Amino acid sequence: MTYSPEERETTIVCTDAEKEWTVYTLMPSVIRKIKRLGVQPIKVESDGAHYFRLNFEQISFRSGKRKISEEQRKKASDRMKRMHEKRKGK
Repeated sequence: MTYSPEERETTIVCTDAEKEWTVYTLMPSVIRKIKRLGVQPIKVESDGAHYFRLNFEQISFRSGKRKISEEQRKKASDRMKRMHEKRKGK
């Protein structure tokens, strides 16, 4: 069965008592990301839905993309250039 993008969803559940995440997903990108963590599904349904169980530490929430000033961006760029020059010299 094929689902439209509006129908493909991911549900993540965690209780304070278990300290373990249960993930239900139909989203291929989420399935790939979880498998890259080395976690195999505990159940795969015929419609493609995957169920995973993850340790509490395996999922974190980020506040979004970091905003940096032009000066910070320039300093980071210079550091990367020096690092690449160093590697080329080896």
